[in-house]
Amino acid sequence: MTDQFDEFLEEVQQDIKHEKYLQLWKKYGRHVTTAAVSILAAATAYMLWQNHLQKKHMELSDAFLTAQMYIAQNKLPEAFAVFEAMRTSNHDVYGYLRHFEKSAALLAKGDAASVKEACDLLEKMAKDSGLPVYVKDYAAFLFAKISYEQKLKSSEETLELLKPLSDTKNPWRLFVEELKGLIYYTDGRYKDALEIFAALVKDENTPEGLRIRAQMMVQLSNQNVRFKP
Repeated sequence: MTDQFDEFLEEVQQDIKHEKYLQLWKKYGRHVTTAAVSILAAATAYMLWQNHLQKKHMELSDAFLTAQMYIAQNKLPEAFAVFEAMRTSNHDVYGYLRHFEKSAALLAKGDAASVKEACDLLEKMAKDSGLPVYVKDYAAFLFAKISYEQKLKSSEETLELLKPLSDTKNPWRLFVEELKGLIYYTDGRYKDALEIFAALVKDENTPEGLRIRAQMMVQLSNQNVRFKP
């Protein structure tokens, strides 16, 4: 008899639980279902967006390689047309890569108009606040270097352009210092050049290729310091 009574109580408790569950579901079930559907929709949208981005990335990659192939074949109009047709923001990776490639191709042409166009493009990138800092700084460094080498800027103007890039935290600092050293050497400021190149040799962060160049310039600068009248 006791067992039957216990079974009866258990059935009543289960019915109560079931009734409470039904009441809770009637009250909150719609919201739970809506939330679940929303999460599923968001996940689906994210997957579709990722697929879209992957497809776009592949298209941009193919276009960029095509443009590089045209440049290698010296078909610059075709390469520039591909760059212009690339549907990408100036602020994403393929956006600024195409500008660097275009400026290099223009510089390789060698005529004054193309060199100026390359410099203008790099200067514009250097001033673009939407670009990552390291990209802006690299563009600024190239602009200063090319402008000096092509005699578009004087030594003083170039050194002024390099000042903001000389911070110890700047990733291009060592190459900036090398350019400063070369400017000093060319201008006959051999002691200043020797100081810079000696520091580059001692700096443990200096890349091996740059270190070798700096060692050579240390010797040349030192000779000129010793024999300069």
